[in-house]
Amino acid sequence: MRRVAAYIYKKAGRWKQSVALSKKDNLYKDAMETCSQSGDRELAEELLTFFVDKVTSCDISDLVLSRIPLVGHVKIYLVLSNDVDICETLVVTQGKKECFAACLYTCYDLIRADIAVELAWMHGMMDFAVPYLLQVCILACSVILVILSSKNSNTTAVKISLF
Repeated sequence: MRRVAAYIYKKAGRWKQSVALSKKDNLYKDAMETCSQSGDRELAEELLTFFVDKVTSCDISDLVLSRIPLVGHVKIYLVLSNDVDICETLVVTQGKKECFAACLYTCYDLIRADIAVELAWMHGMMDFAVPYLLQVCILACSVILVILSSKNSNTTAVKISLF
């Protein structure tokens, strides 16, 4: 039902509400598609930041009872109380690396390269950002070649007309 609400928000042009609802329901693909269709650079970069900053906190007793699997790219940080021997909270950081890469692909034309590199570097996701960076470099080189070739053809045309 909430997915339908996010779809209605999207159709009505209420992009931020649609993305917020999709993120809340873990419908990341829908959130990325909405960002891409919106054309809003700020919204796309906010979603990209969401994928690297996704943090959940839980009490150690909750962690033991729920048996959260600690695999892959999950990092564990212990937050200690004043008494160093007592550990109060376990914070589990789960960056959504695959979602980060998918967001770079889906919102390619909206996300600035400096933002993508900064987030990837700060959160250890450079491997996931390299395809995006290669595409940015390819595009930049093609644009430069087109500009240079048009400049050279204009210069040649001017030289020919002078003689």
